[in-house]
Amino acid sequence: METTIYYFSATGNSLAMAKKIATQLENTKLLSIPKLMNQNEITVSSSKVGFIFPVYAWGMPRIVVDFIEKLKFKNTEYVFAVATNAGTIAGTLLQLQKALKKSSIHLDAGFSVTAPNHTPLSEDGLTLIKFMHSISGKQVYDSYNERLLEIVSIIKDHQPHKIETTSWLSNKIGSFLYKGAMKVFKVADQDFSVTNKCTHCNKCIQVCPRNNIKMEKNKPVWLNNCELCFACFEWCPMEAIQYKEASKDLKRSHNKEVTYEEIISRGLDL
Repeated sequence: METTIYYFSATGNSLAMAKKIATQLENTKLLSIPKLMNQNEITVSSSKVGFIFPVYAWGMPRIVVDFIEKLKFKNTEYVFAVATNAGTIAGTLLQLQKALKKSSIHLDAGFSVTAPNHTPLSEDGLTLIKFMHSISGKQVYDSYNERLLEIVSIIKDHQPHKIETTSWLSNKIGSFLYKGAMKVFKVADQDFSVTNKCTHCNKCIQVCPRNNIKMEKNKPVWLNNCELCFACFEWCPMEAIQYKEASKDLKRSHNKEVTYEEIISRGLDL
């Protein structure tokens, strides 16, 4: 059975998970959601389809929401999703399930995975990016690998699996906060800046999933259509990009199992 996994990954955690799953499934290809966003309609012809992405502000990243609306399914028999997060998934996968229902597609299995060095986001991006750097890597990473084995076993056998979520109250609160956060995220790039360390290498432009950065006078300029994914912040080789004044002392923390070249690629065949 052919499998296509669509992924969105800014700092590498979701792509690392996608790669691990793909290497254990036969006949699987990985496709980057940002690299497909220029199409008005996307035909999905694989019999098995997966979606892997991070949780942003207790819900799906805005780019994933927009992507799902572009999909036209053909001959799809089994659909699964993995949402990487820092510990609280809320109703993210229920949101995906609802979006897929508009195309008469059922989400057969939905998994929450606590990722190492994850960037949890809310309306206060600075506080949360600091929290990202305080996560205990080894303990989280052990549970991450244990979940991987379970998830692959379920997907291989095309088993149904209950959509993972948190409590009813958390889902309600998360859903309420999510709507406001998405509006804030879009214009949160006004808090990004660049220091004189910038060598105008254009990597921030290439890594931005929204094509939200352009170069003016050899400095990056943000265009107010931001995911607040921190890809530009984390992948800048000179650490020249800052988010608010207090971020200058933070070390960058993208996933070490994923390369910059993989992040900006259209997809991978594994």
